[in-house]
Amino acid sequence: MGCCSSTALNPDLSGVNRPSNIVRLSYDSDPVLLKNTEDVMTASFAGTTKTAPEGSLAWTFDPDATKTMVDGDFSKPLLEDPSPERTAHMRFVIKFSLDISLKHNSAFALVEEDEYGKPTTNVLAATCLVPPNNKNLHDPGICEMFSIVYRINKPPSSFMSQRMDAVGAIMKKGHQKWASDPHWYVFCFAANHEKQGKGYGRTLMEFICSLGDASNLNLYLETHGPRNRRFYERNGYAVMEQMPIEGGKNKDNPFSMHGGGLAMLRTPKV
Repeated sequence: MGCCSSTALNPDLSGVNRPSNIVRLSYDSDPVLLKNTEDVMTASFAGTTKTAPEGSLAWTFDPDATKTMVDGDFSKPLLEDPSPERTAHMRFVIKFSLDISLKHNSAFALVEEDEYGKPTTNVLAATCLVPPNNKNLHDPGICEMFSIVYRINKPPSSFMSQRMDAVGAIMKKGHQKWASDPHWYVFCFAANHEKQGKGYGRTLMEFICSLGDASNLNLYLETHGPRNRRFYERNGYAVMEQMPIEGGKNKDNPFSMHGGGLAMLRTPKV
């Protein structure tokens, strides 16, 4: 577990070229921008009939993909629009991730610019990062966990499950194995599902990679599926481990297709 009450970090980005349309978010950012960021990331993680959900979290919500995903594959789109319950499941994950990243000044949104070149509140892609540290800030202690939940409301009942525990355990094991030294952790990454295929995800990822290069530190993340794997590999990440998950008593529907979760690492280009 991480520390019980962490001190907010403010990583120095003075040596990083941050394009004008990539906004560094904080608790004091425009509430409309923060809400749009949350909505875009939630919709991306929930999935649509044209875009895939976040695979491991889709499995925690509904382990039988044959009834909900194209070809019974968690890396493919949904058969029907996401239910309110599925959306609530993903929204809690995003709110939790944003809360940690906002505290440590490491959430960013790629936004549209107006006719004068000024950033708007229209979000094209967004990421929640955890900055380099030696206190496991991505894994808050019990006191801080209660504090976060108090701010973002209690989790939905679907979140409190053995499958969520199983995903958390395998992610923690992989993180400790492949990223035990200070590094940038790509906690969540999402592109606006209505604007995919236009290079917005690549633009934001290039900025994230520049953070690793400028600090001479690794980037680490977990993902799932061939499409995501190709995207990250094109940006310099390598698969360190495939992490299938049995899920406690849910062994009839393991999370194993495409290797289950993927632990991926990018070393700095200096």
